[in-house]
Formats: sequence, C-alpha cells, structure tokens
Amino acid sequence: MIPPAIGFVAGLWLLHRSAVQPSIWAIVAAFGALSAAVLALWWLRSRGDGHDSRARAGLLLLTGVFAGVLAGVGAGSLQGSFWLERAVEAPLKAAELRGRVVDLPRHGERSSRFRLRTEGAPRRELQVTVYPARPDIGPGAALQLRGRLRPPDGRANPAGFDRAAWFYREGLHGRLNISAGDLQRLEDAELPDTLRGMLHQRRDAVRERLHEQGPELRHPGLVQALVIGERSAMTDEEWTAFLHTGTNHLMAISGLHVGLVAGFAALLAGVAWRYLPGLREHCPRRLLGSVAAASAALGYAALAGFSIPTQRALLMLFVVLAAVLLGRAGTPWRALLLAAVLILFWHPPSVLAPGFWFSFGAVAVILALIQGRQGRPGWREGVTIQVLLALAMLPLALAWFQLGAWVAPVANLVAVPVISFLVLPSLLTGAGLMFLWAPLGVPFLWLGDRLLALLVGVLQSMAQWPGAVEQHGVPLAAALLAGVAVLLLLLPQRRRLAPWVLLALVPLWLPLRPDLAHGELRLRLLDTGDQPVVLLETRSEVVVHGQARAGEWRAAVLPVLRERGPGRVDRLILSHGSPDAALEVLEDEAAVPVGEVWHRGGEIASSAARSRVCRAGKQWHRDGVDFRLLHPPRGWDASRAASCVLRVDTADGAILLAGSLRGLGEAVLLHGAAEEDLAARLVVATGGGDPREMALLQASDAPVLWLAGALSHGGGEAAKSGAPEGSDLPWAIRATGRHGALELRAGRGWEAGDGYRLERRRFWDIPPATTSDREP
Repeated sequence: MIPPAIGFVAGLWLLHRSAVQPSIWAIVAAFGALSAAVLALWWLRSRGDGHDSRARAGLLLLTGVFAGVLAGVGAGSLQGSFWLERAVEAPLKAAELRGRVVDLPRHGERSSRFRLRTEGAPRRELQVTVYPARPDIGPGAALQLRGRLRPPDGRANPAGFDRAAWFYREGLHGRLNISAGDLQRLEDAELPDTLRGMLHQRRDAVRERLHEQGPELRHPGLVQALVIGERSAMTDEEWTAFLHTGTNHLMAISGLHVGLVAGFAALLAGVAWRYLPGLREHCPRRLLGSVAAASAALGYAALAGFSIPTQRALLMLFVVLAAVLLGRAGTPWRALLLAAVLILFWHPPSVLAPGFWFSFGAVAVILALIQGRQGRPGWREGVTIQVLLALAMLPLALAWFQLGAWVAPVANLVAVPVISFLVLPSLLTGAGLMFLWAPLGVPFLWLGDRLLALLVGVLQSMAQWPGAVEQHGVPLAAALLAGVAVLLLLLPQRRRLAPWVLLALVPLWLPLRPDLAHGELRLRLLDTGDQPVVLLETRSEVVVHGQARAGEWRAAVLPVLRERGPGRVDRLILSHGSPDAALEVLEDEAAVPVGEVWHRGGEIASSAARSRVCRAGKQWHRDGVDFRLLHPPRGWDASRAASCVLRVDTADGAILLAGSLRGLGEAVLLHGAAEEDLAARLVVATGGGDPREMALLQASDAPVLWLAGALSHGGGEAAKSGAPEGSDLPWAIRATGRHGALELRAGRGWEAGDGYRLERRRFWDIPPATTSDREP
C-alpha cells in the first residue's frame, strides 16, 4: 500500500507543476507500460526461483510506485478537465446570474464576500464581492445578481500570493464584483439547496449565537476561529502575534483539536458505560467509545468547515477506530498515507494547499519521533517532540511564506497546553451550553476569552525578542540542506548528529548575496496593475522606482524584496504621489529598512534627513552602473506631470523608467533633455494608452517597450501579443497585464525574459484579458 500511495501523491504534485495536461494517448501508453510491468512481475513469480526474490521485490516496489503515479496523474487530469470546462475564459460585462450561497459569508466594513453556486449550464461556483457590505446575506440564501463576470486569474509575480492557483485549488470558476443594488434576494425560490449550504447555515447559527448572546469579549475573532474555524474576524495584531511565534496553526482547527474532542467524547462514553447498567448489558465498551469518538470528531470537523487538517485527522481517526473494532493492529503510517490518498482523490488540487503539506508533514515528524518507543511518553519526551517539531517545520515555513519563527519551540510549549487543555474546552463547553440556555455558557466563554487575552500578551512579548522572527526567502540549496537537517533530527542518533544538524541549518539565516557581477543590473517590472513598480538590483544596491497602492506594495513588492534575501531598499524613488503608503508597508508593517526616499517635492516634501527631491541632473554611480534623473526640472511643481524619470546606463544599453509621465510633463522633458539622454534600448512606462501616441517612445528610438497593466484597444492585436513579426508596430511590446512580471539582466549580455506568466505557466492558468477589461 505504501509505494502506490507515495506514487499517487508524487504523480499529483508533478502534474500540478506542468504547463499542460497529458493527452489521453500518453495516459494510455503509460497504462500499457504498467501492464507490461505487471506481466513481467507475474512471470518472475511463476518461476518460483528464490534467487530472483530480490529482483521480484524491487520490481514490485517500482510497479506500485508507477501505478500510483499513473493514478495520480489520471485523477488530477480528469478533475482539471472538468474545472477548465466550467472556468470563465473572458470577461462578461453584464452577466445575469441566479444561485445560492454555499459557504459562510465574510462581512467586512466595506464589502461582503461569499461563494455562489449558479444555476443553469454550465453550473459554476463563483467568488462574489458586494460593495458595500450586505450583512443580511447568509449561507443558503437564493440570490439574483447582475455584474461583471471575470475569469479566475490574478497578478503574476515571482513571489507572493498566487491568486490564480488559489481559485483553482478552491474550485472557483470565476469572480463577480457587484454593487449592493445589483443583488436581489429570492424568497421561496425553487433553487435546490445543497448539503454544504445547510452545513454552513449551522455554522452561521453558532456564529450569530456567539455574537448575540456572548459577553463583551476581548478577542471575539479568536473565539470564532477556535469554535467554528472562521478566522476572518481576527484582528491584524492577533494574527501577527500567532504568526510571528509559530503558533498560528492553533488558530486553524487542526488534528490536535479534533483528537481532543474525540478523546473527551470517548472518556464521557466510558464513564456512562461504567455507571449505566443497561448500557453495559447491550453495548460493548469498545464499540460505545469508538462510536462516541467518531461522532464527536465528525461533528466538530463539520463545525470547522472540513478544512484539510480536520479531514486528515478525521480519516486517520476512522482508520484507527476501524482497526480497534476489528481487532487488528493499525499502523499509523498506513493510516496517514490512506488519509492523504483519500483527500487527494476526492479533491486533487489540495496538493497545492500549504495546509496539506504542513498538516501531513507535522504528523509524519511526530510518528518518526515516537516510532519504536514503548509505553506512554513522559513530559520530557513531550517537550522534546514539541521542540523538534517546531524546528522541522521552520524550513517549510520559510520556503512557503518567507517567514520563520525561531521562538516557535518555546512559544508552542506555552501555547499548545493552554489552548488544548484550558481555552478550547472552555469555549466549546460555553458554546454548547448557550444553545440550551444562554446564561449557562457565558461564564465558560468569559474564562476562555480571558485566557486568550493572557496568551496573546505573552506571545506578543515573545515576538519582540531579538532574532525571534526571520522574514526572507530561501534558495533551493538552503531548502535542500534544511531538509537534510530535518531528516537527521528524526534519527535516533540525533544527539551525536547535532553539530551536523546545526551546520545544515546555517544557510537559513545567512544573508544572501545577489548573483550579480560588477557592472551587471537586474531589472524587474512587477505586475502591480497600471502603476509601474520597478526593482533595480546591482551587486550591492537595491533601488525601487514607481508607485502603487498600499495593497500592491504588500502583496507584490514586499515578497519579491524578500525572495532573494532579508529585504532592504537603499533608494526608494516615488515616481509620483506620497511615500506614506510605501513606507507604511515596508517599514512599519514588514520592518524592511529603507535608505533614501526620493519624491517630487512640493507639499509632500519630508523634513527627514533621508528625504530627497527629484530634480533633473542628479546622478550616482554604483557597481559599474550609472543612474541619472531626467525629470522634473528645477522649479517644477509636484503635480502628476512631474513624474520622476530615471535613466539607467549599463554596458549593454540604456533604460528609461518614465513612471506615470504623460501630457505636459512629457512635453517638458522632450523640450529640455538632450537627444543622447533620451536614447535608450528599453522604455518602461504605464499602460492604458496607444504606444504610437507616446512621444517619449518616439524620441528614444527604443526597440523594446514594457508597460505596466494592459494596452488599450488602440494598441492593436499585434501590440497585445508582443508585436510579432509582420506587425505594423516597430517595437517589441510586453505588458504585465498579459505577460506578468518582466525581468531583464543587463551589463554582460542583454537577457530579457518573456514574462513570469508565460515562463511559469500552469495548466489551470486562464489567458488574461488584454485590454481594459482586466481588473484595475
């Protein structure tokens, strides 16, 4: 069983790393090869020669793995084909839809967001966002909507959140943004309700009861997270406290919580069996305890929305209970692999979920640590397991989220017992009693909330310890070495191997040095909408040029800064607007040090020593690369026409970063700048216009144009596709709205990529809209 299960998971992982799905003929050919291997194995067995036993065992192992890979690829391809058939391929400006809400809506201050299952063909599930918020919309509500239907796509950047993959993983076929006036509730609609909708109605009832009947809680968001698995009400301060101490897994209802509920139910069933004679006579104790544990775990998992950790715990519990009832010795490793296979078979895109790998990885580490132990582990063994588990999860957290907490072993020693044995029992007891009589549950909720307040305070203090948190990316070599360290930690001889473990973990916190030589430059135009943000790296300096909304600084710029190291900005050049949003995200939220801040001056001028006003003629030289500002001239105001225009000279050619320059500012630049100052090999500007109307592009005689956002209809189909051979446009055009983030390496050869969206394409990616239909 183990080789096919490993092969199944590996096959799904490999499929979801590919740009295209395998054809039916490739799967048929693979099935034929598998059949040949099975026949060869049968022939070897029929010989009955003991000399070939080792060969038979090896062939059996390879056949099992290959069969699992083939099954995983087949299951994933089938599910992917069904999803692609329903996915929205192009924007529809005036879509009229009817459907039901099939999840627990999230109501914020300015909007409501929920999942809608539509009626008609094709039947889709959409993410709907309503402006302003509609708190009256609940699970199971029948709705009629009208709005712009969009494909399930997103920004394409080298790091950060992949929204397109999230849409596919969640089974969402598109997204719909509407105003509250375009939404109408349908009373007594004939739309069929779903089991999932009814489940979330029960969850919503618990949420409403907690909100209405509960006391004045200090941390209502944390209470909701632990009782029903709904974390949307958590504040940023609460989430940061758990995230920066490596205890955020406690806020997702996990296997630990499910196991505690199941164990408590089995304990109550044992007490009832002991003191109720009639129960002893008609029901065996083992059967009663198993049924109680399974029922309680199933109910709590349903209350949590059946997240991946709860699914894993529930399936493992069922396998173990079945083995107990049948009188067989259950193997934890087999139960773990069986749970993984069942989850992925039911929903193959779960292989993309961080929760899948963290949940199963954590349990695998625990099983490896307790394997071969006799008797119950004492408190020392429990502490050892907790510390080693936190260290084993650290490389995975750095690789996935660019964030690791070295304080996690200590923080978990405090948080896990408090949450598991004090907070969770109090909150679940209080929530249950509130449905009987509200005053009965209030003291328990109050107790759980006060314990949470104390815990949050302790975690916030731990997060402030020096070196408690690492926020940077992990290169492949460092991740592989960390994986070796984790394997060494799991060996019985880990004490003797401790020096080698520490040596393998050293690259995780060493500062990364850019892979650039003297005179080389790396330029990356990020996919941040129609406002260009450019990252410039030399061997020893990082320059950020452009402007974006606060959300784009947080979602796109910050992860890329951390991707290759701890993240820093030596010069922040704001092409227009105030630096407040950028500094708030980079320095206040993410603690990324920022050196000089360049802006247009005027009313936004800062009195800080690092503040610089963009003026034509200012220049500097770093690592063999020249930087010079061309605009605005002295005496210019701080309007949008005064965009800070930067020229970068390398050995392979010059680059012009125009920012948001348009209209009057462009005319002033062309009038005052020398012809040789405008000559360039690449121009980077904001999109949304016809490149044939860009006077700067004409004056620069640049053969390549990179645009932030998408081209307007005036650019022509040739421009949208990159100006292929035979086009009437004289430029090779790339736009982030179509190609994703763009990267160039200059100084020792001009190496320009085709765009992150094309270079890292996956089979579920929907080709984005090429015009202003794309979301701003």
